[in-house]
Amino acid sequence: MKQMVSKGKTVEAAVTRGLQLMDLTKDQVDIEVLQVETEGFIGLGKKQAAVKLTKQEFTPHDTDDEDTLSETLNNTTETLEDLVEQTLEEQEVEDEAQLHNHESSMSSRENWNISEGTAWVKNNQIHMAHASEQFPTARIGDGITLFQNGEQVNRKTVVLRKDTQYDISFDEEIEKPKRWRIIERKHGLEAVLEITPGEKTKQFVADVPPSDYIELHLNQTTEIVNDLTANEIYEQLEALNISYGIHDKEIERAASTIEENEFIIASGKESKAGMDGELEVRVKINAENALVEDEHGNIDFRDSNMIPNIEAGTIML
Repeated sequence: MKQMVSKGKTVEAAVTRGLQLMDLTKDQVDIEVLQVETEGFIGLGKKQAAVKLTKQEFTPHDTDDEDTLSETLNNTTETLEDLVEQTLEEQEVEDEAQLHNHESSMSSRENWNISEGTAWVKNNQIHMAHASEQFPTARIGDGITLFQNGEQVNRKTVVLRKDTQYDISFDEEIEKPKRWRIIERKHGLEAVLEITPGEKTKQFVADVPPSDYIELHLNQTTEIVNDLTANEIYEQLEALNISYGIHDKEIERAASTIEENEFIIASGKESKAGMDGELEVRVKINAENALVEDEHGNIDFRDSNMIPNIEAGTIML
């Protein structure tokens, strides 16, 4: 290999890596700095250093010229030599970190085509394939809260940066309780149970394939829950003083339904008009003899024979 471009965190690191790949020493190459490393602003625009290494083609020289050339090379590369060991240690740490991130995200890649500068979602987590000058963005959907290095992100769209921890927060389970009541209809002749079963909803972040723009949104699975018991219904009927015409089968249906519905759980009979009352007289009401007042103005009703009477001492059979 006569020429190559090498990149690194610093110019020294780029040179060191290039020399290792070319299997050359510093006095055997010409070094051209293509790009000095930049930190950028809040992580944006950060660039690695880049150098071009060209293998030297030496021709015979006088001894003095060779000594001069050697001295020049030594002076030029003195700083690089001092930093080689430190650079290699830093590179080992970086390589280990990259390997760990690679292994942790490999399980989520499946058969997706992963390219640099993209992000994807798998198992409720954000994964990224970093690029030096390209940053993916994510839009935060309803019900999701995103934390960046432990701090809540209040924007709807966020730029995903390298060396940043992102955590997704959401309600994994939402419970909606059942609603029911007993009402009276038809002037109190029917007791109707109205019920809306409860719901238990489980949520998870939808998997999103790699892209430079991803949307975080939730998927849901909902289970209908009806934990109403027949005993609860009977107790409510008793509290409403309803004890006649109870329909046990309808009560069982209401306690097991998984749909919003209503059930007639008791019914009475409508009143009907009866016969008019009458008075039956058991004595004679037509006097056989006229009633006559005595000299004092009194009337002896016994004289009318309306009420049977007997004389004292009469034997009754």
